[in-house]
Amino acid sequence: MGTIEDEPLTLTTYQIDRNTTTLGTTSDTHFDDNVLYNGIYNYDVWAVWSNGCKAPARGSITVSGLCDLSGQTYTQETCGSYTWHGTTYSTSGTYYYSYTDASGCPVFDTLELTIHHGTHNAVTETACESFTWHGQTYTASGTYTYAYTNADGCPSVDTLHLTVNHGSSTSLSSEICDGGSYNFFGQTLITAGTYTHTMQGIHGCDSVITLTLTVNPVFNNPLTAEICDGGSYDFFGQTLTTAGTYTHTLQSVHGCD
Repeated sequence: MGTIEDEPLTLTTYQIDRNTTTLGTTSDTHFDDNVLYNGIYNYDVWAVWSNGCKAPARGSITVSGLCDLSGQTYTQETCGSYTWHGTTYSTSGTYYYSYTDASGCPVFDTLELTIHHGTHNAVTETACESFTWHGQTYTASGTYTYAYTNADGCPSVDTLHLTVNHGSSTSLSSEICDGGSYNFFGQTLITAGTYTHTMQGIHGCDSVITLTLTVNPVFNNPLTAEICDGGSYDFFGQTLTTAGTYTHTLQSVHGCD
């Protein structure tokens, strides 16, 4: 009676496990695995035969002390700009810096940066006589600045472009005779004194006109004269021969009758 011998077994592939998790199979005699962080990694290599059975191909391999690529994270908040590892940054953002540490491992540091900026406001103003800005009163045209720290703690400067206009002041003198009147911007004046009138100038500023008014007296000098019947009296070039009351008007030194 004849016998049937078992088919000879052949090695087909290797199965690689890391920490009991199968990474895959390969027919090569080496296997590459990328590990990024520190830890302990146990590798088991199994020989897989043609009948599907597997057996340890070699002992477990333990790997430890890998490089830590995480690095450090820094948070910084400042005004204007910030210099980190020799590079100056002027805008907010996330920045990275890579280097090799003392163990020869590559390290990546992270900078979370917030940049604040100063405030620079410019205003233009026109005023009459004076203008008050940030507690300071200015009476002349010009450009003025005000320095302060804004809400973000950054130095800031505001600028004022100022035009200061001024009103005019005019003085007038006039005279009237007693009993007369003077019209001063619609106001009828009959007594001596000082009067003012305010009006708006070309730039919208007040202009003041001051009037000094003098009232001159009117003189009335009565005269009495007598003549004999048949005689005459010369009254400022007028020959009078009859009794009566006569008047003659003269202008005084101030122009009053």
